[in-house]
Amino acid sequence: MKKKLFLPVLFSHLLVILLSILLYVIFENIYSDSVKAALTALPLGLITAAFFTFRFSKRISGRLEKMSLLADNISRGNLDQPLLVQSDDEVGTLEASLARIAPALKVIIEDLEEREGQKGAVLSSMGEAVLVTDRQGVITLTNKKTRELLKAGLAGKGIAEVFRDPTFLDLIEEGNEKWSTVSGEFTIFDPRQITFHATISPLIKNMKILGSVIVLHDISMLKKLETMRKDFVANVSHELKTPLTSIRGFAETLLDGGMDDKKHAGKFLGTILNNAQRLSRLVDDLLTLSNIELGKVTFDIREVNLSDVINSVMSTLTPKTTQKGLELKNELKQALYVRADRDRLEQILINLMDNAIKFTGEGSVTVRAQQQSERITISVTDTGVGIPENDLPRLGERFYRVDPARSRELGGTGLGLAIVKHLVTSMGGTLVFESVEGRGTTVRFSLPTA
Repeated sequence: MKKKLFLPVLFSHLLVILLSILLYVIFENIYSDSVKAALTALPLGLITAAFFTFRFSKRISGRLEKMSLLADNISRGNLDQPLLVQSDDEVGTLEASLARIAPALKVIIEDLEEREGQKGAVLSSMGEAVLVTDRQGVITLTNKKTRELLKAGLAGKGIAEVFRDPTFLDLIEEGNEKWSTVSGEFTIFDPRQITFHATISPLIKNMKILGSVIVLHDISMLKKLETMRKDFVANVSHELKTPLTSIRGFAETLLDGGMDDKKHAGKFLGTILNNAQRLSRLVDDLLTLSNIELGKVTFDIREVNLSDVINSVMSTLTPKTTQKGLELKNELKQALYVRADRDRLEQILINLMDNAIKFTGEGSVTVRAQQQSERITISVTDTGVGIPENDLPRLGERFYRVDPARSRELGGTGLGLAIVKHLVTSMGGTLVFESVEGRGTTVRFSLPTA
């Protein structure tokens, strides 16, 4: 900067000095002494002028160089270097203007960064997946929830490449055609099934569609709960209808003259009583299950001697095994203590062992327990009919029965394993089913050690 500004000035002054010396030599013998003195003084004046010009240009070029450096730093994003205004002349005015640019830009950039941070925080905190596309349908922005539900690296891909569901793509097209927000539901399989409620709004500016904002709400669980509710209502209706139909039929028969036949009247009344008891068990189980799910059941968690509980349950169920000719085995090898509610633990074991006895024609029902680290695993194994492999994942669902007809015949409500599953979970345990058709079933659950 200094050389570019100073050298032309210096060169022009030297040129004038040389020209003056040349004129002095040429006209030395021609002009008078006064002219000669003037010619002699001219180079000295020019030299003096060159000196002050050098000083001035050096000062100006230094200030210009500082301004150039500041401008370069501003362009690189370094806005913290100050620039001192050294005068109130034209250069000083330029310095003052440039000095004001950096702080102003810094404020603007910080404001933009804050807004960008707020936008990012809002998008990240949203419970819904958010995608933004351009007018060609290319994804330009996603939030954290989108990447959790779907996959990373969606930016830059076409919306039709990521979502192949025609219902969803038609929604986007409908929103663009109507220039308004539209919504609807669609399901993807990638690889698991997810059902979304989509809200799509076109981005409009200057009467042009720039793209779309897509908000996706995962309603898979809601759909599952809705299906479960419908199944539950259907199952309860069916479970209630069967005994009520039986009670009504036999009651009408008795009223139509069946009371006169003492032999059959007693049988009919016995059937009515059995079905009434079945209804009572069903209602009791429904209330128990509902109270557990609502957290209304209290658990008295304390140290429990597992051997005492197993012996108590076996004493209760021994008459049933004796009647069926089954062997009831207790293979607990040592004293073990668990943290559990004793009454609830007894309820779990009675349910599991009673089920094993019901579905075992011959052989045995065996109870085992083994400590593994800080947990104790308790198992009930039978030599009964077994359970098909495809049915194992559904065990523990309300009203689910592997053999519905036989289960009802044996007095089951279809809620026993669902209650067991909730009780085990509420006490910090897990429930696992293993079975081989024709060879028997093992049910295992674990509880924390005392």
